[in-house]
Amino acid sequence: MANMDPTKRPRSPDEDLAALLEGRLAPEERQRVLRELAADPDRYELLVESAAVMEAMGTEATGRARRGSTARRWRWSAAGLAAAAITLFFAVRWIPMRGASAGDLLELAAAVNVEALPARTLLDPPWQGMRGAGEEGEPLRLRRAGARLADLSAAVAGADAAAAAAASLDAARELDGLLGAAPVLAGLRDASARATAGADWPATVRGAIEAAGTVFDAPELRLGAWVETARLALLSGDASLLSSGSFRREARRLLDADLAPGTSRRLGEVLEMLEARDRPDTSALIPRLEALLQAP
Repeated sequence: MANMDPTKRPRSPDEDLAALLEGRLAPEERQRVLRELAADPDRYELLVESAAVMEAMGTEATGRARRGSTARRWRWSAAGLAAAAITLFFAVRWIPMRGASAGDLLELAAAVNVEALPARTLLDPPWQGMRGAGEEGEPLRLRRAGARLADLSAAVAGADAAAAAAASLDAARELDGLLGAAPVLAGLRDASARATAGADWPATVRGAIEAAGTVFDAPELRLGAWVETARLALLSGDASLLSSGSFRREARRLLDADLAPGTSRRLGEVLEMLEARDRPDTSALIPRLEALLQAP
């Protein structure tokens, strides 16, 4: 009998783990392996330990010669894998939208000029002083979590550890109690603690953002991230981000998503205002954006 093609034979559990760590799995295979790891505490512990080893190796390598995409992949895997691996097991709870992922949308917030923002913009969410977080329904909580994750992404880009610590805790508070949130909460709280301590916090925060954006890739969270990114761009005085194709496409996807009729109407009004002129009317737009974060 002819030998089986080695590229077609089933991988062993150890080979699956290595392929996961190195980013060599197709999306379907990645989901299968993560489900198996979630059901096997010993193997999951090995995954976390392996990711830690890779993080140490990747950090050391960055101080030497550049190693191209492989080094970048190792650094990203080490930063986000330990936090994101177990959370991906719960992703079946949420129905993702078509197009770019929530993580891609959250990366848009990193393009905001944080230094040009008014003081405490990233520290104090626009619903500050209103009813306590967690008392509203799930859609609004997801929306506010998305907004604080966008703030978190901007804080990392702006190297603002205090804002990152506050935004991480706020996002965790909004997601607390939702199905599948426990591992995400652990990652966000760890990110806040590291940012507070000021020790190697950006990589941990990026991993927490990736995990939250993967598990809760739902229209309401994406709406919150979109609204807050628009608000930050306007407050910074540089609205060029709002005219980008990716930003406008995401708004159109949100209009087609399963949002409440009143929410879709308010979002449509904001988009019309953005498209009506080259220079958005900041004084008129910001209250409308904040209203989307303050009420269902």
